[in-house]
Amino acid sequence: MSNDITSGIAISKPITEVYDFVVEPKNKPLVMPDLINISNISDKPLILGSTFNFVFQMAGVLLNGTWKVTGLVKPIYYEGTTTGDIASVWKYQLKDGGDETKLTLTISYTPPISVLGMMKGMVLNQINKRVADTYLHNLKIILDTE
Repeated sequence: MSNDITSGIAISKPITEVYDFVVEPKNKPLVMPDLINISNISDKPLILGSTFNFVFQMAGVLLNGTWKVTGLVKPIYYEGTTTGDIASVWKYQLKDGGDETKLTLTISYTPPISVLGMMKGMVLNQINKRVADTYLHNLKIILDTE
């Protein structure tokens, strides 16, 4: 069973600056709730196939995995796929809005059985939607105040 979440936000920074922040793995723990740790980041610059390991907490369950860059079109598109305890695809679409950048994040994921056993799918989807919204809100706060 795959779940899809979409969230969007406008950030008062140039598109290239937003893109560079979003694709930098070290920035993710600064803005992504429930991301516990990242490690083993591939050499830079990121290219298709670059990876890093992560620990993410979903509904109290720690999930370990690997993020792999599967799409890079600077400055309008970034995609990563996760494997391990959770399978997912994260698609970032950026649009230049003149004095702001419009960022849309779409996440498709298959909840782990360990998490599904704790709660119903719709409740989990609502919680994860809130996490995605908070992630983008935190991103906006950091970038808009720099």
